[in-house]
Amino acid sequence: MTNSYELQPRYDSRKSFYKKAHVEIDGHESKLFSYGTHVASVFSGMTSSEDVLEVYGTYSATTLRHIKEFAAQFGFGYMTKQEVEKYLTENIGRIQADMAQHARDNIRKEAPWILS
Repeated sequence: MTNSYELQPRYDSRKSFYKKAHVEIDGHESKLFSYGTHVASVFSGMTSSEDVLEVYGTYSATTLRHIKEFAAQFGFGYMTKQEVEKYLTENIGRIQADMAQHARDNIRKEAPWILS
Protein backbone atom coordinates (compact mmCIF):
# COMPACT_ATOMS: atom_id res chain seq x y z
CA MET A 1 0.00 0.00 0.00
CA THR A 2 1.36 3.41 -0.98
CA ASN A 3 0.87 6.51 1.14
CA SER A 4 1.68 9.98 -0.12
CA TYR A 5 1.87 13.51 1.19
CA GLU A 6 2.96 16.97 0.09
CA LEU A 7 6.48 17.86 1.21
CA GLN A 8 6.29 20.78 3.64
CA PRO A 9 9.33 22.96 4.44
CA ARG A 10 10.64 22.52 7.97
CA TYR A 11 14.32 23.29 7.41
CA ASP A 12 14.07 25.46 4.28
CA SER A 13 13.21 29.15 4.68
CA ARG A 14 10.31 28.92 2.20
CA LYS A 15 6.79 28.95 3.57
CA SER A 16 5.66 26.38 1.01
CA PHE A 17 6.79 24.36 -1.99
CA TYR A 18 3.42 25.14 -3.62
CA LYS A 19 2.48 21.51 -4.25
CA LYS A 20 5.55 20.98 -6.46
CA ALA A 21 7.10 18.31 -4.20
CA HIS A 22 5.50 15.22 -2.75
CA VAL A 23 6.59 12.03 -1.04
CA GLU A 24 5.28 8.52 -1.67
CA ILE A 25 5.96 5.80 0.88
CA ASP A 26 5.89 2.24 -0.41
CA GLY A 27 7.17 -0.36 2.04
CA HIS A 28 10.84 0.32 2.82
CA GLU A 29 11.16 3.07 0.20
CA SER A 30 10.17 6.72 0.53
CA LYS A 31 10.24 8.44 -2.87
CA LEU A 32 10.55 12.18 -3.48
CA PHE A 33 8.86 13.59 -6.57
CA SER A 34 9.72 17.11 -7.67
CA TYR A 35 7.58 18.56 -10.47
CA GLY A 36 6.31 15.01 -11.08
CA THR A 37 9.78 13.48 -11.50
CA HIS A 38 11.16 10.85 -9.10
CA VAL A 39 14.38 12.56 -7.94
CA ALA A 40 15.37 10.78 -4.71
CA SER A 41 14.59 7.86 -2.42
CA VAL A 42 15.29 6.85 1.15
CA PHE A 43 15.47 3.13 1.81
CA SER A 44 14.70 2.36 5.46
CA GLY A 45 15.94 -0.59 7.48
CA MET A 46 16.39 -3.05 4.64
CA THR A 47 19.54 -4.79 5.88
CA SER A 48 20.50 -2.67 8.87
CA SER A 49 19.10 0.07 11.06
CA GLU A 50 20.79 2.65 8.82
CA ASP A 51 18.66 4.46 6.24
CA VAL A 52 20.14 4.93 2.77
CA LEU A 53 19.64 8.00 0.55
CA GLU A 54 19.83 7.76 -3.23
CA VAL A 55 19.58 10.85 -5.47
CA TYR A 56 18.77 10.43 -9.16
CA GLY A 57 19.39 14.02 -10.28
CA THR A 58 19.30 17.59 -8.98
CA TYR A 59 17.86 19.08 -12.23
CA SER A 60 17.18 22.65 -11.00
CA ALA A 61 17.78 24.92 -8.02
CA THR A 62 14.22 24.35 -6.81
CA THR A 63 14.45 20.57 -7.13
CA LEU A 64 17.72 20.73 -5.19
CA ARG A 65 15.85 22.57 -2.41
CA HIS A 66 13.24 19.80 -2.43
CA ILE A 67 15.96 17.13 -2.15
CA LYS A 68 17.74 18.96 0.66
CA GLU A 69 14.47 19.28 2.60
CA PHE A 70 13.56 15.63 1.99
CA ALA A 71 17.00 14.47 3.17
CA ALA A 72 16.83 16.65 6.28
CA GLN A 73 13.39 15.33 7.20
CA PHE A 74 14.71 11.77 6.97
CA GLY A 75 17.63 12.50 9.30
CA PHE A 76 20.45 13.20 6.84
CA GLY A 77 20.78 16.86 7.88
CA TYR A 78 20.31 19.92 5.69
CA MET A 79 23.07 19.37 3.13
CA THR A 80 24.98 21.60 0.76
CA LYS A 81 24.73 21.05 -3.00
CA GLN A 82 28.11 19.26 -2.95
CA GLU A 83 26.94 16.92 -0.19
CA VAL A 84 23.75 16.10 -2.12
CA GLU A 85 25.77 15.40 -5.26
CA LYS A 86 27.80 12.75 -3.41
CA TYR A 87 24.62 10.70 -3.20
CA LEU A 88 24.25 10.73 -6.98
CA THR A 89 26.86 8.02 -7.39
CA GLU A 90 28.26 6.85 -4.04
CA ASN A 91 25.24 4.90 -2.85
CA ILE A 92 23.92 3.34 -6.05
CA GLY A 93 26.16 0.26 -5.85
CA ARG A 94 25.58 -0.04 -2.12
CA ILE A 95 21.80 0.07 -2.51
CA GLN A 96 21.89 -2.54 -5.25
CA ALA A 97 24.05 -4.78 -3.05
CA ASP A 98 21.77 -4.21 -0.04
CA MET A 99 18.67 -5.00 -2.08
CA ALA A 100 20.26 -8.18 -3.46
CA GLN A 101 21.27 -9.27 0.04
CA HIS A 102 17.78 -8.54 1.33
CA ALA A 103 16.28 -10.66 -1.47
CA ARG A 104 18.69 -13.54 -0.70
CA ASP A 105 17.85 -13.32 3.02
CA ASN A 106 14.13 -13.47 2.24
CA ILE A 107 14.64 -16.45 -0.06
CA ARG A 108 16.68 -18.27 2.64
CA LYS A 109 13.87 -17.65 5.13
CA GLU A 110 10.82 -18.22 2.93
CA ALA A 111 11.99 -20.61 0.19
CA PRO A 112 15.40 -22.14 1.04
CA TRP A 113 15.04 -24.89 -1.58
CA ILE A 114 15.58 -22.28 -4.30
CA LEU A 115 19.17 -21.66 -3.18
CA SER A 116 20.10 -25.34 -2.79
